Amino acid sequence: MIFTLVILREKMRPLEQRDLILLRDLYPADDIADTPRGTPYIHFYQFQFEWLRDTARCFVLSKIEHRELSPRTLTAYISRLVLLETCLRETYANPRIEHVTQGFISETFLNWGNARRLAGKNWYADVCNMVQYASGYLPNKGWVDIKIDKRNLRRVEGMWPGGRGYQLKVAERSIPEDVVERMFQRLDTLDTVARRLLILDRYTGMRCSDLHSLDFDCLKDDPDDTRFMILTFYQSKVKRWNTKPLLKEDAAHALVIKTIQDQQQDVLRAWGRRTTYLFPTRWGDGEAPITASYSRKVINLWIIAQRINDKDGRPWEFGWHGLRHFYGTELALQGHDIALIQMELGHASADMTMVYINRRLQLKKKALLEKGGGKFIDIKGQVDERMTDLAVRKEAALAVDVPGGLCALPGQLGDWCEHNRACMTCIHFRADADQIAFFDRERGAITRTIARLKQEIAGFRQDGRSRMAEIGERRLAHHEALLVNLSTIITTIQAEGSYRGDTRRYQRPACRSGGEAPPQAPGR
Repeated sequence: MIFTLVILREKMRPLEQRDLILLRDLYPADDIADTPRGTPYIHFYQFQFEWLRDTARCFVLSKIEHRELSPRTLTAYISRLVLLETCLRETYANPRIEHVTQGFISETFLNWGNARRLAGKNWYADVCNMVQYASGYLPNKGWVDIKIDKRNLRRVEGMWPGGRGYQLKVAERSIPEDVVERMFQRLDTLDTVARRLLILDRYTGMRCSDLHSLDFDCLKDDPDDTRFMILTFYQSKVKRWNTKPLLKEDAAHALVIKTIQDQQQDVLRAWGRRTTYLFPTRWGDGEAPITASYSRKVINLWIIAQRINDKDGRPWEFGWHGLRHFYGTELALQGHDIALIQMELGHASADMTMVYINRRLQLKKKALLEKGGGKFIDIKGQVDERMTDLAVRKEAALAVDVPGGLCALPGQLGDWCEHNRACMTCIHFRADADQIAFFDRERGAITRTIARLKQEIAGFRQDGRSRMAEIGERRLAHHEALLVNLSTIITTIQAEGSYRGDTRRYQRPACRSGGEAPPQAPGR
């Protein structure tokens, strides 16, 4: 009753003055469907200082307005902003807005957080963003102009991408292969819903929030190819839809398809209708997706019962994100390039994808063993020492599939080359023994084309059609040069194990700026 009265009182105020705000007043219904059901609101009562409470409220509402904060992370975000007040209270007897200075943020607050070993870097980055917002947009509330050097983020200690010690710990984020194997050997003893969730995550690498919020109709037939089915799901973190083709003949994909279809049939029997979610649970008179915390608890209890232990003999502590790391690493070890792994995992950048590839040393060893001992031989017979072009570099992996081999175009995933039919002489082109059969077929086709062109040219000469004969001779010269190049590629691969071009052929796309807008993602 008291809570209802508080809500009614707050709703009488303008939104920018409320200390308690319902999520439905901030987000559309689709955005809050998968939020924790026990927190349908946010509040700013944690802030004891009125001036800091007003600042935090304005800042958070601004970020929500620009779609920079999701409802799932909102509560944790506000709790990080409260750290500024905690530090002020411990530093000053009577904290005032004048105490928040560049020196306080860059030294006192940073050292305070490091001393308490606060997790990640967002505790510092979020407060810096709020202070900069206040100094730029809220001078009428007493804030002065404060300049904060973003390079101070490097001084944040702890485990975060780019921080000290993170790469040493990143392998621990993935579930060990032997643990995954033991889990799937005993999968029949697991609860049906948890088992299906585990199968889907193991073979798709979805984020746990996206997995648990799958739509009932997420799986459909491919209208263009009967060999495939299409799995569509919303990626809440990057706010875009992901469409994943599933090949019916592939064993893993077939298992994913069967798992989804079995779950759909069970839901139809239990609910008597098509629900909104593939994994629904009753919530009052409506439905909600089951939570990741619930399924994780079920799986952890099952792991204890099945005695699935880590290397130290303790029960393995299961977390959904570990399967995502496992899936990304598995794709890399199978030889898939970063462009495909990035699309599979739904990452906005290749840098984030690289974090999920936990076995870089093994990948480099794989490149050494499979790509001619790490030697890449150019068309002139010179050794190219950059042996990791086909594996992993520090910044990004750069190999993408092209006809006959791979393109190691530096640096720009998505910055495609538009030079037509120039790959095989391009400096970025790579090929090895796996492509020998392709080049043999190409050489045979070119040889037959050359013989046909010679006959056509002779016929044109006899008929007095000199113009057509000249055109034919130019085409003949082009094909003869191509035949020489194909022969060079084949002999180089046979002798040295791999081949690369020697001429820079890359052309930027003609419509890099302007042009048509990208197609819209499917609506929900």
